[in-house]
Formats: sequence, C-alpha cells, structure tokens
Amino acid sequence: MGNIDRLQGVVLADPALQARLGRIEDRAAFIESTLGVAQACSIPLGRRELEEALGANPAGARPPQRPVTTPAPAGWLPARVFQQDDRLWLDWAYFGVERLGEPFFEQSLQRVQRRPFNRLFRLAAPLEAWSAAPDGAAPSLKPSGLIFHMSRCGSTLAAQMLAACDGALVVSEAAPIDAIVRLDLSHPATGPARSDLLHRMALALGQIRSGDERRYLLKLDSWHMLALPLFRQAFPGVPWVFLYREPHEVMVSQMRRRGIQMIPELVPPSLFGLDPPGAATEDYWAQVLATVCDAALRHHPEGQGLLVNYDELPQAVWTRIAPHFGLACSEGDRRRMAEAARLDAKSPATAFSADGAAKRGAVTQPIRLACQRHLDDLYRRLEALRLAEMATGPRGATRNAPP
Repeated sequence: MGNIDRLQGVVLADPALQARLGRIEDRAAFIESTLGVAQACSIPLGRRELEEALGANPAGARPPQRPVTTPAPAGWLPARVFQQDDRLWLDWAYFGVERLGEPFFEQSLQRVQRRPFNRLFRLAAPLEAWSAAPDGAAPSLKPSGLIFHMSRCGSTLAAQMLAACDGALVVSEAAPIDAIVRLDLSHPATGPARSDLLHRMALALGQIRSGDERRYLLKLDSWHMLALPLFRQAFPGVPWVFLYREPHEVMVSQMRRRGIQMIPELVPPSLFGLDPPGAATEDYWAQVLATVCDAALRHHPEGQGLLVNYDELPQAVWTRIAPHFGLACSEGDRRRMAEAARLDAKSPATAFSADGAAKRGAVTQPIRLACQRHLDDLYRRLEALRLAEMATGPRGATRNAPP
C-alpha cells in the first residue's frame, strides 16, 4: 500500500481531519498540513511525493480512483456517474458542511473539486454495489417538493428564492440524479430497482451536513418531466410543480443560447421520443419543449402537481409554491426571497432585468411557425388548467406538515 493510500485510510476514518484538510484552499498550506498529519501518523510521506500526487491533477481534474468506500463518509456527496470497464461507477466529492450556494449543483461541485483535498483523495464505488449496500450513518432529509420546468421559465429563480429560506437545502439539476433518470428513460426498468436507486441518490444528496437543514427541495432538468412516474415511485405523495412560460419567449431564449437538451449530441432525441433531426433547427427545439409540456399535461390529473406561469413570479414562490410544498415561510424568509428575486438567478452578482418584451420583439418567422405547429395549443391548455387550479386548488394536493 502506498503512502497516499495509507494517508487516505487515516483521513477517511477521522471526520475532524477531513473537515480541517477539506476546507483548505491554498495548495502550499494544504501540503504543510497534510505532511504534518502524515508525520503524526508515522506515514513516511515526503513533500516531493505529495507534490507529485497533487501536480498530476490540475485544478478541477479528478485524481486517480482510490479504494472503494461504500457508503461514503459523512460530508461526501455524489459527484457523477461514469462508466469504466463496462460498469457504472459513482464518484464522490468532499463538501464538508458547506452550503450549496451556487445556482446549480455543478457550480458548487466545481468549486470544491478545485480544492487540494479533492485533488488528492477520491472515492468511487460501483453503482450496483453502492445501491445494494446498507444506508450510511449520515442522516438525510427526504425531499419536500420537486421542481419541474419547461426550460428558461424562471425555475432557477424559484429555486434560488426557496434556497434563501432558513434551513432550506435546494439541490439544483445534479448530474447524479440526471444519470439515473436518463438510464430509466433510455432503458426503462420494471419493478422498484430504478426508483429505489433514485430514492437513494436523492437521500445521499440531501445529507444533513451543517445541522441547520430542515427542508429539502430537488430542482430537476427540464426533460425530467418525462420521468414523473419514476419520481412518483421514488417519492410517493411528494408534491411537485411545473413552471412554464409563453413559448415564443422560451424559443427566443433558446435561439440566443441553446440548452443542452436542444443539442442532439448531448441529449439524444430518443429521450424525447423524437427521431434524429437533419439539423437542430427551431422546429426541433419546439418539439423538445412540446414533449416536456405534453408530459406535464398528461401527468397533471394524477395529482400532487401545481402549474405556475413565469408571469406569476416572483410572488408565486411564497404565495403558491411554498404552501404547496408545505413550507411555512416566516416574514424573514419572505424578505430574503424578495431580495433574491432582485438578482439575476443564473448570475447572482448582477441585478435582474425583465426581458419579456425584448424577447417577444425578437421572435423570428421560423420561431413563430414552430410555435404554431407544436407549442401554442399546449400553452393554452396549460393556462386553462392553471386557472382552474387557482380557482379550485391543486388536484389531489397533499400538504406536508410545516417543518
């Protein structure tokens, strides 16, 4: 066993050591602290060996796979699912007690993976073995609500506002969740196996790390609306919302900067039940959006769903979405949500600027025709359902007890 492996065994057995080393940002300071730990444990780890181990992994890169730990210790969150030697593996990254403060999980992951600790140590386990192992000792929250969306319709804003509430944990578009969903959409499984795996992955991401977490929300990728039956199996009775927006405005946003679901090489058309397009034009984008909206319409009668139009934001977050999820919001929560709404959801360093009118003015003829063919009728049906819902209440709504 090499010195780095011996050191990892010591560190992984000591949560206090993980916390101390895991938060260090500076490479030189990390090296000094790590060498001190090695010396105290009689591990003959030299500076050059440690520097070479760190130097082999540029900032943001993942180090070579280390011994499997199943389940991972507290403070480690699932990072990605990857394939190696014809097996699916689950990779972990150390977050410690830090909040997921960025708009998307991937951004928080990239931040912690740049730290020397995650460049030196890596945990990975075969997905099948991890899913069959006993649950870990770290306590976790179960989701209080699921956020689905059409794309480019204010879902990130809603998630950031909810994350501003006291005790809220919001996991936004985490790749490990997407890996399970895509696996199910492309190769549907019978029985509880896939839903159990999704349930377990969500619990791993919903780990109570700081001790302040009391409510947990999952914001999902837009195509996950197609997998609502899987989520209902994994989280029976958990309420969900579907956010959407006037189709022309969404299409203009996609024209300016395409989401990955609009790029067939990144998200296969088969995931949407579509044939590969000759070219990913406006008509294809509209078909992708239509598939997502149609799924919301089909699943809405099953209950626990709430439809929210972008035009209702930001007030709908505390007047409709939070109550639907059973979240009791204090005056301080509402004040922090309102403050979050003043910022651009995807770039919180800048102020929010309404762009609906500008987008409607940028509608092209191909966008107009594509919306006529695929989206306009779906939007009218969503609006009719939403207005009826607002008049009578969500169908089959289940209110969670306030935390």
